[in-house]
Amino acid sequence: MLEDNLADILEKARNGLGLDIPELCARARITPEQYAAITRGGAPDNQTLGALAQTLRLNAEGLSRIARQAYRSEPDLLPAALVRVETFFENYGAHAYLWKIPHTRACLLFDTGYEAAPILEQIATAKRDLKGIFITHPHPDHTGGLLQLKKAFPEAK
Repeated sequence: MLEDNLADILEKARNGLGLDIPELCARARITPEQYAAITRGGAPDNQTLGALAQTLRLNAEGLSRIARQAYRSEPDLLPAALVRVETFFENYGAHAYLWKIPHTRACLLFDTGYEAAPILEQIATAKRDLKGIFITHPHPDHTGGLLQLKKAFPEAK
């Protein structure tokens, strides 16, 4: 499952380019109403999606696959020692990655997702001891479970 949905990707790209919604719509030659419908989960037509991709400097084919929900990441490609843990807040998902260090009970966590419960469950199931937490950046979908995890594993760095 891809972490970001179409609306997330469009908004992150728009913000990254410093465009407000009226400017984006003017450049892409779409209406603000069309953009609002897309960001609320509406299915865009190919022409609108292509215009947005070009304006936001995104890959049109990849964006189209995401819009059609035809894009799937490949969790089977992860090494056995690396476990992807899905966390959720309302309808939004975010991933955390638990690295089970071979030949030890230790594990490391990369991001905490929105919530600690699925991560704590994975650690308990694997009979591991969390030794460290790495945060890639300070957004709630990457740090939401941090306080609960630090409470459960106060020695984790």
